[in-house]
Amino acid sequence: MGRCPRLLELIFQMIYMIRDGSLNLLKIHLNLRELWSARMHLNIKNKIYRVLVFLYVTFSVSLAQAAVNPVSIYCPCEIERINETKAEVSLSIAIQPRTFLSNGSESGNLNLQIVGASQINIFGSSYYVLGEVDIPSIFFTDSAIESIKVDVPLNYVSSIQGFFSILLRDSSGSLMDQVNFLESSEEFINYGGSASSATSKLMVNEEVEFQYDDTTFSLNMPSISSTDKRSSNDFLTLRIAVANDEGSYYEAAVADILASYDENGESSISTSGDLNFSLVSESLPEPEFRHIEVYLSRGEDFIMFHRIATFDQDSVDPLRTNWANVDTLLDSDGDDISDFDERIVGSDANTANMLNDTVIEVAFTVGSSANSNFLGGSNLDASIAQQVTAANTAFQDVGLDIEIRNVGTYILGDDSNLTGSAALEAAADRSGIFSGLDAKLTRQPDLFIHYSTKAVADTGGIASLNGGVNDGIMNYENLYSNGTNFGVVAIDNSSLTLVHEIGHLMGLSHSRKQASGSPIGATFPWAVGYGVDTNFSTIMAYESAFENASGMRFFSTPNRYCGGPGFTKTACGIDSSNVTRGAHSVRALKTTSLQISAISNGLLPVIILEGDDPVYIPDIDYASELKVQAFDREDGDITSSVTYEIDSINNNNLEHDYEQTYSVVDSDGNVGRAVRKIVIASDTTDTDGDGIFDFLDEDDDNDGVIDELDEFPLDPSEQVDTDSDGIGDNADTDDDGDGVDDGLDAFPLDATESLDTDGDGIGNNADTDDDNDGVDDIDDAFPIDSSETVDTDGDGIGNNADNDDDGDGVDDSSDAFPLLNYETTDTDGDGVGDNADIDDDNDGVDDLSDAYPLISLGGLTDTDMDGRPDECDSDCIDSGMAADNDDDGDGVGDEQDLHPLDRRYSVDSDGDGMPDAWEIAFGLDPNNPSDASSDQDGDGISALEEFLADTFPAGSIDIDSNGQYDALTDGLLLLRGMFGLDGDALVSGTLAPDAFYTSGSDIRSRIDLLEGFIDIDGNGEVDALTDGLLILRYLFGLEGSSLTNGVVAPDAPRTSYEIETYLKSLMPAS
Repeated sequence: MGRCPRLLELIFQMIYMIRDGSLNLLKIHLNLRELWSARMHLNIKNKIYRVLVFLYVTFSVSLAQAAVNPVSIYCPCEIERINETKAEVSLSIAIQPRTFLSNGSESGNLNLQIVGASQINIFGSSYYVLGEVDIPSIFFTDSAIESIKVDVPLNYVSSIQGFFSILLRDSSGSLMDQVNFLESSEEFINYGGSASSATSKLMVNEEVEFQYDDTTFSLNMPSISSTDKRSSNDFLTLRIAVANDEGSYYEAAVADILASYDENGESSISTSGDLNFSLVSESLPEPEFRHIEVYLSRGEDFIMFHRIATFDQDSVDPLRTNWANVDTLLDSDGDDISDFDERIVGSDANTANMLNDTVIEVAFTVGSSANSNFLGGSNLDASIAQQVTAANTAFQDVGLDIEIRNVGTYILGDDSNLTGSAALEAAADRSGIFSGLDAKLTRQPDLFIHYSTKAVADTGGIASLNGGVNDGIMNYENLYSNGTNFGVVAIDNSSLTLVHEIGHLMGLSHSRKQASGSPIGATFPWAVGYGVDTNFSTIMAYESAFENASGMRFFSTPNRYCGGPGFTKTACGIDSSNVTRGAHSVRALKTTSLQISAISNGLLPVIILEGDDPVYIPDIDYASELKVQAFDREDGDITSSVTYEIDSINNNNLEHDYEQTYSVVDSDGNVGRAVRKIVIASDTTDTDGDGIFDFLDEDDDNDGVIDELDEFPLDPSEQVDTDSDGIGDNADTDDDGDGVDDGLDAFPLDATESLDTDGDGIGNNADTDDDNDGVDDIDDAFPIDSSETVDTDGDGIGNNADNDDDGDGVDDSSDAFPLLNYETTDTDGDGVGDNADIDDDNDGVDDLSDAYPLISLGGLTDTDMDGRPDECDSDCIDSGMAADNDDDGDGVGDEQDLHPLDRRYSVDSDGDGMPDAWEIAFGLDPNNPSDASSDQDGDGISALEEFLADTFPAGSIDIDSNGQYDALTDGLLLLRGMFGLDGDALVSGTLAPDAFYTSGSDIRSRIDLLEGFIDIDGNGEVDALTDGLLILRYLFGLEGSSLTNGVVAPDAPRTSYEIETYLKSLMPAS
């Protein structure tokens, strides 16, 4: 239905000003607060809207064409109102494509509304939108059902009386499904919430913190959320107000605020400021102003308000409420009558009941076209009777106790200009030939059927589809006044046309195949006809839709088989649990037919039999003492009006002798019936001699256990036979027959158990910890010995009693690893056994290199890390070690080694103070002592001084020789050199002012002098992007990982420490 135009925006009316000294109070009336809920939809009694609804509910018009795929709501569903601004709706969305694609299907964007309506079905009703939210398109892959929970911003509603439901709409706003949450009308109040016309609505997610004194306030809203704003800012005006219940308020404070939303649309608000007046009830002239509220607006547009406190109350009036969907299918007592229908009738939903046949009273109107047809006139009564019989047979053939009863035929005027749809509209309005129809009725019917012809009606039949998308709720109390209890049947069409159109009036739709991609308009998605191409089609499905299949005289049901000539019979439907293909009209009719039967004359009275059925009595005269109760929904208890008749049964195939038929008539003339079967019992035995024959006695042996529960009803000494061996438990020595005498059986009545080791009341077979030692039996090596749980070596002796748990031959008291048979010793006590430890004594020298692997150096110096200390004092000797005679491990004994602690150097052949190896490395002569005073790089420092300073004698990275090393001179010169630059390109802009060498050729020579020495990372190559950057970083003062990260070649052998040490050796000696 179309929505009425948006009503006026909020109007502020200044009523008066109260001036009291310096205090100015502005009282603002929100008399149009009610208009915040202005999306009140028009009542369809308006002519235009009646036509729209008529088109919507007639079977020949489809529901909205879905943008992507039609969907429906799948319950259980729940609405939880969190506060006046927000509700959480839990539901599932089920897709209804004709073919569910293997690669998934999409619903298209959806809109969910919570509404309060004047009637239980949205069709024929005016309603308020209490809240709504858009739902992004849902993608279905593995399942045809997706469960969702959505937050819905609630609108302000002062007070309405109505029925609550949720509506699911497609992106164009067209209705796809409805779910009801109330069976009877209730009052709904929402004293805060959003303006219905607001865009980008807000919700309060957590309790608001509000503090104030006489002059100031502070407000914290820890969590609010927007319906559509994401990762953006929102400029709002916040007002603190003191309001009454009618919507007027005094403005206590106002502040401009900024709300910043995250990617989920969530934000918070925190503000403080001065109050216009003290927030106590005594400061206001009218006591009814008692609610402190927060108002939020964007400019002049109100968005939301939220009540945060009420004077003289610890908290605001609670609004948190839960509603569950009305379930019309639940059958708690399994009597094949839904709890919903039992509540309608007034019977107990938790006690199995038997209801009478459902009688649907139908009045037939006949126009000139049908009456002048050969099936009309003198044949009219027979034609109607034949179609009524066909309809009743169709119901009976699928096990439905539904009876169509003709309560009058009425010949009307000329309908030759009325198509089927025009006839329905005229009948609903009681216009034209239908004018004055109600006055002609001898009994008001539940349904009307108007007979026309195919030629005039332009169809074989047409009817309102009642209870559409409403899950079995028919709105039966309003169908007559709404005018939607009419159907049109062409008298010259198939004899099943009548039952087909009555099927529509009871909520059934055509087949899924005929929906053509639209939502299923039936009262349930599976309340549809069914067929198999070229084979068969059931009532409600067109034969032509299934390639001219044979029409069956059955409603769709998976519990009956159908088949056309030459075809193997298959199920006439698909179970309702199949979300995408279900077709089970019979199940739907069981729920809806009872409601349809109550449209006009109320429901049939219910007679409930007391006692047994069948009942055994010694004589038929006892039948007068049998009791029943009779109830009527409208009249209440009418037991006193019950009458009965007794009929003798002369049928050898039946086990009972009589039938006692009870009848009762309610004030509407509805007749209720019930039948009790009676068996005459010739046996007059009275076992317990209490004067009550056994067949009437509930406790034949009078042992206090009724016969129904007594396994020995004639033996007062026995009542139970646990093992069913024919011996009562009182006499049986093994009650449960498990082979263990009761005296030895911990569970004498449980054949599955006989032992309870830990005495915890759970038998060993079921107990997961038989000995109750805290270790499950599956992990317990001794499951029935609470003193033992583990047997590490598997020798049958538990660890608690075993002296050698791991069976390695070493007693646990001497075994460092008593549970590991491959370890016994841990020399260094580090928790790793010597067998696995690579450094048993933990002195830093691996066992393979350690001369004393089980004796720790204990802090003594060991230069060559061979396990022998450089020096060994008396304690060292006492521990079993001796001093190393080659401390640096270079193969030269310390006595002959000039550098006993540096394995690089040991011999100085020319005695010049510089080791032979060092002289050879830097191009000096190890046999010429005079080169000790040489200066290869001309830096004024002799070779001997360079050696002693651990720097290079043949060059340094002080490239310009100004006595300093500088990143922006020496560093850049080296880097440019590595990139291959020379001449002016090498030196331009990079020389220090006091540089000794300034020409490009001199600088190039200085760089070349270093040759391989500037392979900083030691990978055998000099590279600007590794070695050059390392030098530059070092000159800038970087150390550690900051020096080496990202600039060391992958194949570099030197560590960060070694690189830094090497760079230091390139610095000028001091």
